[in-house]
Amino acid sequence: MARPHRLQIQDGIYFISLQGTEGMGLFVEKSDSDHFLDLIEITARKHHITLYAYALAGNRAELMFHSPRGNPSAFIQALQTGYARHLHHHYVHQGPVMKGRYKSKLVEPGDTLATVAAWIHTLPVREDPSLSGTERRKNAMLKAGHTSLQATLGDETAAPACLDPKPVLKALGGRVNTRTERFQSLCESLAVEPDAQTLDLLKASPIAIGASDFLSVTRALHEGVRKGKGGKALRLHGKTKRGIALAKIIDAVAAEFNLDPKKLHERPRGDLGRPALAYFLYNHGERTQGEIAKQLGLTSAAAVSLQIRRLLTARSDSPDLDKRLARVERALDKLS
Repeated sequence: MARPHRLQIQDGIYFISLQGTEGMGLFVEKSDSDHFLDLIEITARKHHITLYAYALAGNRAELMFHSPRGNPSAFIQALQTGYARHLHHHYVHQGPVMKGRYKSKLVEPGDTLATVAAWIHTLPVREDPSLSGTERRKNAMLKAGHTSLQATLGDETAAPACLDPKPVLKALGGRVNTRTERFQSLCESLAVEPDAQTLDLLKASPIAIGASDFLSVTRALHEGVRKGKGGKALRLHGKTKRGIALAKIIDAVAAEFNLDPKKLHERPRGDLGRPALAYFLYNHGERTQGEIAKQLGLTSAAAVSLQIRRLLTARSDSPDLDKRLARVERALDKLS
């Protein structure tokens, strides 16, 4: 049976499931899960992804996110590649780390978002077959360390910068001040025993999750892609335009960091202008690290990674730097 084509649709919402190969597992230590979330943060910024929900557990990861540029495959491929490098280096591991292709389904905007997000948050319970009893299953889900549930329920300290749970709560409808409580109840009910209606919703189609009309539209788009026809809503991988123009990125960074565009090759000690420029060229300009190295006079693509890592480390320790970078991001978002 032929593998389903990837539907990559502008402003699409995607449910992604990743599974590791048998044996070692995807997340052996807590540091592995932490690193995976760091990679999500970095790759989401580059590909303009907004995360709606996530859960990591044992040998699986599930995500739901919004892709305004229609590039979910580029995002997931970058995430998988970066994490494979981590496992290969940290555990002296060889060979593939993922079991086959990742599973991808389009999600219908609206109340379906809440159901899919709640299902994702039950992953730690589903991955632990030894759990039994209503309270044990509920507590295991609520105490799981690497999911977006607590952030969705209002704990902002648990939220990665790329996570926005508001659309999930809005999908519940009804009174705003009761949404987090109702969402928690939904998660708990699915963790204890999924109802037949939810399971039917999740399994009705291999390419989409939603009402029958949405599934019909999605099947038609999928058939068009299979036959080599694009739709107006589609932007297929490899056909996207490049990011923001180089000169505009340089101007935005130079204005905030007092960077002289004529002296990009100079390396003043302690200055963060060049690292900031490397960061925005990679994330907003969609340049390769090799192209950035040439632009900044760096010796290699690896040197670009070091520059970006230096900036991100400084950003986490400096609220003022974080505000400056946020101002540049807002200025570039208006140009994208």
